[in-house]
This record gives sequence, C-alpha cells and structure tokens, in this order.
Amino acid sequence: AAPCEVRKQTKPQTAPKTMKRNCVGSLARAVAFVLLLLGPLCCFEWTTAAPCEVNYQSMNGKTQQLALGDGSKSLCIEPGAVVKATAGPGVVYRYRHVNVAGTLLFEATESSANLEFRAESILVEKEGLIRAGESVSKPYGLKDSLDKLHFVIYGDPDQVAHPPISCYLTTFSDHTCGIHNSFFTAAGNGTIMELHGSKGTISDHFYGYHNLDFDKGYFGTKTFAVSFGGSLELYGRLGVQTNAGTTLDDAEYAGGHSWTRLARSMKPNESVVCPEVSAKELGWPQGSHIIVTTTDFLSNHTEQFVVTGFAEESTCFTVDRAASFHHLGEVTELSEEQVPESLEIENRAVDYRAAVALLDRSIVIAAGGRTVNDPIQAPCDSPTRITDGSDNPCCKASPDPDVCSFGVHTVARQGFKKYVLSGVEVVHGGQGGRLGHYPLHFHLARDTSYTDAIIRDCSIHHSMTRFITVHGTQHVQLYRNVGFGSIGHGYFLEDGVETHNDLVSNLAVNIRGGVFYAMNERRTPGILAQTVYHSTSVENVYTPWNSLTTYSSDILFPTAFWLTNAYNNVIGNYAAGISFCGSCYWVVPVSASGPSARQEWTGYAGIQKQFAGSAPTLRFQQNTCISSKHILQSSPRSECAGFRQSHPRTEGAFAFDVAQDTTASSTAVFYSIINERANLVGTTYPALENGAGWRATALGSTTQCAPAIKDRSPCLLGRISGLYSMCAGFTETNFAALWLRDGMFLVEDVRMANILNAGITIVTAGDYTSVIPEYWSLTRQSIFIGEVANNSNPFARVFGKDSWFNYENPDGLNCLPYQAYAHCLAHEAGWSFNQNSNFAGFQRFYNIYDGPTAQERNAYIDIITAEPTCAPFPTDLAPSGARGCNLPASLFGQMNPIPRNLSLPDERVGFIPHAAIGWKQPNGFLYPPAFHSEQLAFSNVTVRHWIFNPPPGLWVGNSTFTTYDDTYVRFTPNMFGIDMSDLDRQTIVNDLDGSLTGILDSVAINRGEYFQSPITIEECHSGGSIDTNAYPVMVLAIWPPPAAQRDLDLWPEECSNSECAGPSLRRMNLLQDGIETEPPSIRMMGSATSQRSTLVLVNGTYLLDTSESRATQESFVQSVRQQPGNFRPSVFQKAKEYTALFLYATADARPTFQFYVGKNHPQISTGLTLTVRRALLPFAAPIQYEDIQQNPAYTYDLSTGVVSIQLNFSDYRDVLGSDALAVKKHKCGPPAWCEIRGHECRCAIKDKNDPNYASCSRIDGQGRDVCHFSTLHPECFSNGCLALSFKLPSTFAADDGLVVSDVKPTCFSPCSFGERYVELHEGDLLVPQKVSGSAECFYKPEQFLPPEVFCKNPLLLQVDDDIPGRQTRQESGEPDPESACVRFYELQVHHSSATTLAVSPLLVLSLLCYALIIL
Repeated sequence: AAPCEVRKQTKPQTAPKTMKRNCVGSLARAVAFVLLLLGPLCCFEWTTAAPCEVNYQSMNGKTQQLALGDGSKSLCIEPGAVVKATAGPGVVYRYRHVNVAGTLLFEATESSANLEFRAESILVEKEGLIRAGESVSKPYGLKDSLDKLHFVIYGDPDQVAHPPISCYLTTFSDHTCGIHNSFFTAAGNGTIMELHGSKGTISDHFYGYHNLDFDKGYFGTKTFAVSFGGSLELYGRLGVQTNAGTTLDDAEYAGGHSWTRLARSMKPNESVVCPEVSAKELGWPQGSHIIVTTTDFLSNHTEQFVVTGFAEESTCFTVDRAASFHHLGEVTELSEEQVPESLEIENRAVDYRAAVALLDRSIVIAAGGRTVNDPIQAPCDSPTRITDGSDNPCCKASPDPDVCSFGVHTVARQGFKKYVLSGVEVVHGGQGGRLGHYPLHFHLARDTSYTDAIIRDCSIHHSMTRFITVHGTQHVQLYRNVGFGSIGHGYFLEDGVETHNDLVSNLAVNIRGGVFYAMNERRTPGILAQTVYHSTSVENVYTPWNSLTTYSSDILFPTAFWLTNAYNNVIGNYAAGISFCGSCYWVVPVSASGPSARQEWTGYAGIQKQFAGSAPTLRFQQNTCISSKHILQSSPRSECAGFRQSHPRTEGAFAFDVAQDTTASSTAVFYSIINERANLVGTTYPALENGAGWRATALGSTTQCAPAIKDRSPCLLGRISGLYSMCAGFTETNFAALWLRDGMFLVEDVRMANILNAGITIVTAGDYTSVIPEYWSLTRQSIFIGEVANNSNPFARVFGKDSWFNYENPDGLNCLPYQAYAHCLAHEAGWSFNQNSNFAGFQRFYNIYDGPTAQERNAYIDIITAEPTCAPFPTDLAPSGARGCNLPASLFGQMNPIPRNLSLPDERVGFIPHAAIGWKQPNGFLYPPAFHSEQLAFSNVTVRHWIFNPPPGLWVGNSTFTTYDDTYVRFTPNMFGIDMSDLDRQTIVNDLDGSLTGILDSVAINRGEYFQSPITIEECHSGGSIDTNAYPVMVLAIWPPPAAQRDLDLWPEECSNSECAGPSLRRMNLLQDGIETEPPSIRMMGSATSQRSTLVLVNGTYLLDTSESRATQESFVQSVRQQPGNFRPSVFQKAKEYTALFLYATADARPTFQFYVGKNHPQISTGLTLTVRRALLPFAAPIQYEDIQQNPAYTYDLSTGVVSIQLNFSDYRDVLGSDALAVKKHKCGPPAWCEIRGHECRCAIKDKNDPNYASCSRIDGQGRDVCHFSTLHPECFSNGCLALSFKLPSTFAADDGLVVSDVKPTCFSPCSFGERYVELHEGDLLVPQKVSGSAECFYKPEQFLPPEVFCKNPLLLQVDDDIPGRQTRQESGEPDPESACVRFYELQVHHSSATTLAVSPLLVLSLLCYALIIL
C-alpha cells in the first residue's frame, strides 16, 4: 500500500473486519510486507483502497478536528470516524480526493461561518455522512450575515492528471462501493434488493453502476458525489423560511424566503426593490446578490443587484444601482364587466409581477480552477459576485473551454441513504457539453420513496448546463429553488421514466442556448446539440425543423422545465427569460430512453416503455411563464428562425468559430456552438418519434390512446390547470404558445396576455380517420388579454406607437432587410421571430388548427387591432415581389398580408387583425363542424374572430394580384394561389349560445358564395372576414376505390394544397331575385388518406362534377398557382365504385346528392349501382362498411346525365342508432372520466383524493359537469355513419360532359330550410343585447334577407309527400300549424303585406292555390 503520510490515531484501533489486512500470514501478506518495507515505515496496516495520504479512523465516537491540509494529499474518513471542520476567518482546508465513509461535520462558531473546503472531488460512500447544519430549523450560518461555507471543487478534463474519484473505503474483495459484486455483473443487473433510508425500507431492482459519459469512473472528475448507503445533509440559513411547507399538503406554492414577487413596479432609474414579502421578514443581509426578472419580451432584461440597505420601514431594499428596465409589480384586477359572474371564474386577479430572488446561500458548492489554489471565478455578468472578475480570462474573447465551461458537477447514485440540500448555492455548476455532468443530479437512483431526496430553497446560478437533473429517479422533492442562467434546459427530467417527483414553486430564469451571443459569455456548448455540417462550408443554413427537436434542443429550444414524463407534481413554478425558441414548460412525448430503457419499470414509468408520451399529468397547476417563445409545448418538433450553423475550423471536442462571431453579419443571424461530443452520443438522445404526440393513456392498457384505436377506453384527459403567462408566445407560423398535440386535454384557468401569433392550440392528427374515436378537448374559464392595462414598458407592449414592435417607435425592434432575411432578431437578447411568414404574426389567442375542440366560459379583454398607415410602393413590384404598403423594417410592417380597413373607404389604411379567435393558415386538414363555443365574454375587443380570405373571385381561376386591391394593402403575388386551397374556405366555429355571433346554435364560417343562405349575415366584430350562418352543416366526403383498384395517377392519396384539383361540388340551392345567378362551387380536398371532403348544409342539394377531365383539372391548378409544380388530379373512372360519406349529420338530415354518369343512357339502371351503407366505427383508412339498402330510389335526367338521390336519415334511425340517448351513450367518454347516469353524461371519478376529481365533477350554472362536452355533435351515430356508394357505369367517361347550366337548380325551400328562418324572425335565435355583449352583435330580423329569397309561391314548391313539413296534414285534414311550410308562408304573407299593398291580389291568389293543394 502507499504510505499514509498523516495518520490521526491516539491509540491502536481495530479497523473494520472487511478493511483490515495484517502484514503477515500468507503469501499475499508477505508480498505486501515487502512492499511496505520499501516505503516509509509509517503504517502497520493497509487497505485495498487507493491511497489516502490523510486517513481518519474511528475513535469510538470521539470527534476529531480535521487538519487544514495543503492540497497535495487525499483524505479518507473511515467507517466510524467522526471528524469536524470548524469555520473561522481565513480558514481554508485543502485536499485532493476526499472519500468519506465515516462522518464529516462542518461547524460555525458564534463569530464566524466563513470556511473554504477545497477538494478535487468529494465522494460520500456507504455509511458515510457529510453534514453542515443540523436541520432546517438549526441551519449552518449566522443571522444577518453573508458568512459562507464554500465547497470549492477544482480540476480539469485531463483524467490522467486528475483521475476520477472512486469508492476507496468500501471497495474490497467481492464488494464494490459497499455492494456485493454480484449486483454489478451483467447477470445480476436488475436483481431485487432492499434499500434502506430515512423513511424506511423498500425493495427495488438494483443496477450496477456504469461509468459516466466521457469518464473512466462512476462519479467523474471535479465532482461532489454520493454513493450507495451514503448521506449528504447540508442545511444553510440564507434564503430558507424555517416554517415553509415541505409537502404538497402544507406548501403554499410560493417562494418562501428564497424568492418572492414585487409588491410594486420597479421602473427605470429607480434603485429601490419592494418585494411582496417584506425585506425585514426575508432577512437578506446587506451585500446580498439578488435578481429581478424580466416582465417583457426580452430575456436579457432580468437584472442583478446588490442589496445596500433597507427602505420604507424595512419593507423594501435599496440596491447598488438604478434599474435599466421596467419590472412589473402590480396585480391586474379585472372588473365584473370584463369577467362576468356567468363565467364562474373565482379569481379575477391576473398576476404577472416580476420575481425577486436571492442568489446567495450560506453553503456554497462552487467551481474552482485547474488547481487547488486557483480563485473562484466570478460570473462574467457580475464582476463583484464572489471575487474580483475584472480580469477574468473566461470573460474574454477566446475563453478556454476546458476551464471556463468545465464546472463542478454533483451526482447521487442509486441506493444513497439520505440526500438533503437546503439553503445551498451552486455556482458555475455543470460541465458544458458533457452528458451526465450537471450542477445537481440524481443519476439512475430509481425509486427513492424510502428516504429523503430533497433539494429545497437552493440557488443554482451561472450554470454550464442545466440546474437540476432528475434522471431515472422517482419521488424527488424540489421546492422553492432558484435557477438563474443555464446553458440548455433548466429543470430536467431526462429519460421519460421519472414519475411522482414534486417540482413545486421553483424559479427558472435566463435559460440560454449553446449559441454565440452576449448572454453566453463563456461560449459554452449545449449537450443535446447534435449537428450536421459540411466540412468546407461556412454558410450552411441550419434547419432544425428537419430533425427532431431533442437533437438540437440545447441550441435552439432551451426549456426551463423539460418534462419527459408528465406524471409529476408541477405546481407553482415560475419561468422567465427563455432565449431563442425555447419554452417555459415542455412535455416531451418520448418513450423510455437512454439507460432507463434497459431497466424494469412499473406504473407511468413502465407505460412509456410501451408507448411514447403516454403518461398523463399528475398535477400541473398554478405555473407562470414570462418572456418565452413557447409557454407549454408537447410536440416532438418545432421551428426556429434566424439560425445558421458554425463551421468547425478547429480540432477538438469543442469546435467554435470566434472569428465568425465577430463578423458584420453575426448580428443578423445566430450561430450555434459546435459540440462534437454531442455527435458521439446519439443513442443517448431521448427516444422521440417524428409525429408522436402527448397521448395520456390509462395504466393496464394494451393499446395507446391514439388515432385508429377501436375505442377510447385507454384514454385519459391531460389536464392543465392554472397557467399564467405574459410576453410569452411569439411562436413560428405553424405553432402556438400553448401547443397540445394528439391527445385529449382539459385546459382551465389559463391567464394569457401580450402574445404574438397564436395563443393556445389543441391539435389532433388531421381528419376523422386519424384522430381518437369521438375525440374532444376543452378550454374553459380562462382569461385572454391582448395587452395588460397600465403597463408602460414599451418592450412589453403589443399595441401603441411606443410599442417595441411599432415601426414608428425610433427605439423599437429593427427587423432585418426583407430581401436578405425572413426574420426579426434582437441578437443581444437571443430573440427571433419569423415575421415574413404568410398569414401569421398577428395576435389570435384561441387558435384553431384541426380538431374538434371546444371552449366555454372564457373572457377576451383589450384585444385591439393595430392600424399602421400604409403608403404604396413607388413601383408596382416591391422587394421580393411583395406588393402594397412600403412599411419600414418592423415586425408588423412586414407581416403578410395586411388587410385593408374597409371601414375607411376613402383611405388606404391597413390594420393588423389582432383577434380573440383565429386560425392556423394555410391548413391541409379537414375542419369538422364541431368547434364548440359557448358562454364567451368580450370586453374592448376590436376583432372577435378573424380569417384571411382571398379577394373576391380568386378561389377560381387566376389567383394573382396585378394591381392594388380593395381587400389588402400588403400582399405577395399569388400568395393565395400557392399557399391556400379550398380547405381554407371551410373554417367553422359552432356558436351554441350566441355569445360569439349573436345567433343561437349558429356557425361562423368563411365569407364566400358557397356558404351563403337566406339567414347568413356578416359576423359581428370579424373585420368583415366571416359570416354567421344559422343552418346546421355536416361533412360530405368522397372516397375512391382502394389504391390497388384505381389508377393512382388519376386519384393520388394527397390532396391538401393548391397542387391538387379536388372534385368540384356545387350548391344547387340558390338565393332568388338575382342574388345568385349560378350554383356556387368548392373544390373537395383532403389530407393524405385519398378522401376528398367539404362542408355542406344538412338539408342542401349538391351536385358532384364527376365528368372533369385530367386536362381540365390541370389547367385549373396552373391558373391558380401561376408557377410550375406538381399536379395531383381527382379524376373519376368508369366501372369504379366511389362512396359519399356523411359525417356530423343530424338524425333528421335530408340531403340531396347529385352526380354525373353520362347523357342519354336510357338503360342506365343496368350499369349504375347504388348502395346505402353504414360506415363502421372506429374509422381508419380504408373505411369498412356494411350494406343497408341496395338500389335506393333515384332519378336520372337523360339530357343532363345527372343522377339525383335524396337520403332521409330518419329512415335509417334504427340501424344507425341515431336516437338521442343512444348517441349520448356512444359519445360519453373517455370511460376513466365520464359515464352515463340516467340520461346524462356525468363525471365518473368518485375518489375525492384523485387530483382530477374537482375539475371533472364541478357543476356549472346549468347543472352540467365537464363530461357534457363529450356528447356534443357526434361525428357519427352510435352504430356508425350513413354512406352512399355509387358504381359508375362502364359507359361513363371523364370527358367534361357535365354542363352545369343545363341542370336546373332549386331555391332554398322553406320546407327544408324555413324552420330556422322562422325561428330567427320570431326572435328565438337572436341573443338579447345584454347577452351578446355589444350592440354590434345584437341583431334584428329585418337585418337578414327577406322571405322573398325563398320560393315565393307555394305552387313552385317541389311536392314530396314523404318529406315532413312540405305537405303535411293533421287527421282533421287541416294544415299542420307547426309545419315549416305553413309557418314560413304565414311569415311571408305578413312580410309582404307589411311592405306593400300592391301584391295583395297575388297573395289572395297564393292563398287560394295553397288551399287547393291542401284539398
């Protein structure tokens, strides 16, 4: 054995049996004896552990004083030994490796708590304990003092000069780290063993330790580690509230004395900070370092201060300098007018106040330099933080990554006995770019419910990577911690198996990416930062959206709370200042990843080994997000503008190009820092599948809650409750601030303010073939604010001339030249936005993509359109082909398109259509008529609902602009033809109670001829973009033969954009009196499932043009697109069977379906086959059917070649199961949440301790709970949907034979449509003004088209005795006074007689004719 140069022992002691080796008695002992003689003869016994030059043994419980050391020797504290280190002015202990299997105590004196303990690495082994302070109530440190215990960990990546620390004292013969070697072998991995801790004993699988990545040992270098059976207890005084909650039951979800919020705003040039908890109670002493977080769009507006004293009777702090930015400190109290009582929102207060946090703690774990005596480095952004950093080489232009990014890391491995950090500060933690080396890290510790696994009231700041990582570990408690300045993600759940952890009231600030920019002074790379680059190119454009988010997440998507498993308590946290395209919270839909994928797991850890992203939320509530591109994300990918990739000009592990960072163009784009280590560990990236979503699935399910499952029994609702955000949400075009994908969700109590682009979007997988059966999701009782009132911070404002985004503000955001770039960028803040993407950028809080989703009892407040004054370009063609307003390089100035303010006809004034409700455009998916909306409130909202429509006439034919248009003041040529298709003409919202549109049970739908009807009117507060229609609508889909039975060149699968010509469908019910002269049409389109679909009126008559040739369709596409591209037709073929499928129909629907089969075929019945079918559930392409009726009645017109068939859905009621209760039973679900009780769908959760019980069972003012929404507007009836299959005859040819003008249209018959019209004119559908909320949404019957738009004379009605209401009779033979025809006729007579007497003879004649018909 190596010599023991210092041996503390007052009398001979007996070493532990397993450790002791005598120097005589066997050959091995003889050899050892010879070796011993060759060295200094100071040791009479030795151990098999590595050398410990300073060695403390047990002295039967007596405490020994630790020698100071000089840093040249390693220290071992053997089992049973008790050693203490005592604080004092200038006291510094210096060692190399420190191994503790006994007890090492740190004690302060009455006069001093200053102590430095310097070590290359520290390891607590089995039965070892390091403790400072006795408990939370008896902490280390002096009251009102900044005296500190510093653990200074030094070293560098050279593992020859600085080898990793190992278990010395508990490694012997057949044991490793105190564990029998059988557990470390491959055969023994996963063996069940007992684990003992402070809470008791459990049995769990044990897995042998493996080397950390890039290390040659289990714990690494420059580390503070805890091994099997070891305990670490550090209790500091500063920042700890001794009576703060320690469990979910008694926690107040506040920051305690670690952090709080402002009590009033701190404005620029002010040097007083007034926290919500008084300065005296917080007890932060003079000289403390604090932060005040940003409350605007820029992450670098968080400011650091030093406390200099107290003010205002010790309620406030004075600080060392004046503030540079505005920090909001007032709660916004909303009035009853803004949030009516009918919404049943309990708390009208909106709290976006800045957080105030203490960085100092009484116990510090800090990164030292390369050697034992190197000073603690000061953070670059605060030179006086710990020591004078004015000459800090890590803050220079070319920092050494092996020093400046190589910080201290800690690790707690499986089987530790106890781990409690309370009031501990970690500075410069983590080792940049190195997987598994984090400031605070639970590493594969698995189930820790047997002990305390606690980090609370700690401060982790200026981190090299992450704040706290929970990796393969469960039941960890993270309470009231402060994280400030990480590279990459902040609080990090790593492998997707981390469940039952408490993340409560933690603060995460300045989450930065591994990018060249001012906030990454040390040029630290990210870990999840895999890149692909060309070896000679500097200008490769980095397109992260072409790969999964996780591969570049530490570069582009740094996230405050990265949650790979949702089944945790995430409560009361606060995230602020997230750089680049990151998020405050990201539920990453992974499957079990990394080493955890090779281990056994149960519960919601185990289910993610089966199905990615399947864990539901345990609790996600009362969390805050300020200043972040995303608020909450659940997608496997996102987008990010403004990035290019650095060129690896240098060799080595960290390749970054400093020269490129100083080029003139460096402020125009961001350059990533290449981390070549990231490319070497691809298998350790989270297991994430493209297209996967967050799909909460019940335990024990054999299938995932996902599209195409047979039923919803595996499904759960992912619940998001209480998410408060401001200046968070400036996402790229296709995403939203709060983005939930694929699963079923309940979102409630959201407070969202000051966003750009989209607010909340709940996304499914597309159309009815690719969503969960009978899918529904709901957003309720939330408040959306366009701009928080009384906020004078220009960097937080969205509206107004002083807004940072307004081009009229000389100090505002200066976007890059339109010709060169497609983004706005604030380089110093890590802020970017893609302002040149079409149809995006403007506010829309409830953003609809695909669905169906619902909303209820939401309040929209202070959403105001921006109105820039536009001047035409001096020439017709503007930069990059843009036409219209020549606005300066500002965010809204380059939004495209900018609509014209039509309320000012004499001025060419545009407006930015910030709106309460809007749409993702363009969209290639079906919009189902099931976006339910009710009990909405609007206060000071200019535009409630907005959609971009092409100018008139551009849906068909040439879609380019050649001159300035009356509809838009800024646009790009052909933008509608290229980007949009007829799918974008079908945006629809179902207004159940009229609170959106002013008309009960109506639909808000695109303006345009195709959806016009006698009771269509411009939707109030829609900027003229949307109509309200009181008629119900449904979906008509055309399915071709299976792929193997058709020519794919004539009918390919994909038809979701303008490259495809879908079949033309015409509405054959016309408005009379010259309002319409020909049937309006639409192209039936669809996503990549082969179907073509569109919305139709439930009782309408529609003509499908099956005759269009390929040439005609190609000509149409080229006229629309005006540029070369792929072409995809939808051409019908002879002798092939097609199916018309009806979805979202009412039980009494009576549509008339017409299609062309060829002219002059008197024997058409021998070649044409019609079959009424039931489409079987659940849907999946190809859809399965069951025949109901062969050859139903139809008519065939020889001259036009058109077949007509009317389908009366009530005839098939029994086979479809369309009675109300049967449909409700079919729709009610998912079973874990909802069940039928009596005739209603009710909450099925009975356990009041279930976290979802209150949300599920809460009764609203109408006596309903949340499950009511699951039964609205069924996609199908309980037994399926009605379908009509038609096999075209062998004589058929797609030869453009249909002449639409030869087909006689019908009028809107009052017998089919008049019921709703009469209800409207009788006032039954019109919402009173006090309910609709504004005069603009209060209608009178005379505002709608008069009755003359219907067939004016009963003699013109098509007589069909089988259709109720047209020619109905009571048993007495008198007309039925309740029939649609009679009621409409009476209305028509009343209207005519009230308007003119000249028609009275005609009315008399009409009455006589009507009486004759009845007789």
